[in-house]
Amino acid sequence: MVFILSKHKQVFYFPFKSPQNGYLELMQGAWSDLGFDIADVRNIWRLKSMRSHSGSIVVLNWFEENVARKSENSLLAWPLFVLKFRMLKLFGLKIICVRHNRRPVDEVSKQHIKVFNKAVKYLEDQSDAVIMHSEIEAHKLGVNYVPHPMYPIVDAKNKTSEKQQHYLVFGKIKRYKQVDKLLTVWPLNTPLLLAGEVEDESYAGELKALCDSRGLDVQFDFQRVSDDKLNRYFESSKTVVIPYVDSCCIASGALIHALSAGLPIVTLKSYFSLSLKNTGLNIYFFEDKETLLKTLNSMSDLQVEKQDPDLLSELLGKLAVKKSLQKVLNQLNVDIHQNGNKTC
Repeated sequence: MVFILSKHKQVFYFPFKSPQNGYLELMQGAWSDLGFDIADVRNIWRLKSMRSHSGSIVVLNWFEENVARKSENSLLAWPLFVLKFRMLKLFGLKIICVRHNRRPVDEVSKQHIKVFNKAVKYLEDQSDAVIMHSEIEAHKLGVNYVPHPMYPIVDAKNKTSEKQQHYLVFGKIKRYKQVDKLLTVWPLNTPLLLAGEVEDESYAGELKALCDSRGLDVQFDFQRVSDDKLNRYFESSKTVVIPYVDSCCIASGALIHALSAGLPIVTLKSYFSLSLKNTGLNIYFFEDKETLLKTLNSMSDLQVEKQDPDLLSELLGKLAVKKSLQKVLNQLNVDIHQNGNKTC
């Protein structure tokens, strides 16, 4: 058999784009900085692309969820997944699996969970490398740690003159995030802003009623918050509060977003938050009403400042991500400098 090697080494991404999540674009930018061309993994299945891609890479994100979801409606989903995976190997591609979730985020059937777990095991066993964005968890499982990239924070166009006036909870407001539990212990006369699209109107009503009954100083912006508005909220916030540990997700996008804005964070302990706290970042933990009050008071007494930008850059900046990816490439014996037309 004769394969024509592609001229440039590529990283084929799944999924290629996600309109509401800048993570993919940031990671693709890191691969591009390493000298790779970025392409949609679906391009491989075009007839003209079904050739050797020796030295190129496939990066699979949330692929186990994709397989599990398709399996609910088709008995062919699993065998097609295995067939395509083996064909990627046949084409000479190195496959990197990025583990984002421990289990499905939404409520799903037992069959869905079964296929999800089966796909996770297959991907971890058969992929050339596995990446996680939680350092403690990656080391615990013996896989590669790559920092979660920071989100770009652009100064708001219309800066407010009132700086650091409130605490901020942002992102989609869902029941599992326990915002209601936070409000039951939130101190009086402590300004709080809840900003984000709410899960349902009934939950929004419950949160507002709870604030009214306790006489809390809480503002609501229960809608999808634009990047520009979120940046203004960051500018007027003392601290970001993340009142939940997402047991499904390995890394917290909300936590990374808050760090990217340079703000101190109050949250619950998790492998992810603890690993970042241990690096010296301004992250503070609480467990209940007593520890929440103690944490907020101590932060006020210490006049906690924003995150150290140099430390953030060292831990989560573009160079840190690039160096970590280079280590993965070294393990896979991929040399990005060896491009050109060859036959074998």
